[in-house]
Amino acid sequence: MQEDLWWYLPAHRRKRRTRKGRRPKKPKIRPDLGIANRPEIIANRVQFGHCESGLMLFRRRFGLANVTSLGEGVSRFTVLLVNSNRTKGRFIERLAKVKRNLPQKARKSITYDRGSELMD
Repeated sequence: MQEDLWWYLPAHRRKRRTRKGRRPKKPKIRPDLGIANRPEIIANRVQFGHCESGLMLFRRRFGLANVTSLGEGVSRFTVLLVNSNRTKGRFIERLAKVKRNLPQKARKSITYDRGSELMD
């Protein structure tokens, strides 16, 4: 007497999936645009004015709020921005406002963390 308990599994399959059944995803960022291709003066944090930015997203149950960090490489001056929603336009608008308020010497470049949260 064979019991058909497989029917009560979430996937409704008799056989389980293989461990290597999924294909790897293609990278979203082109290799030539990677962080390793930055100029040496920025990568080694020698010159003042080159900033790094990151975006921290929280779980949806905590709401749509997120935090953006903008840090200068040499002085380690950091600005944290609290965003009330997850739209990319609002994020870029707030980041541009902060950059406008900084002196001209501190506005040379921004390197983003290139995470998937900024991808469309």
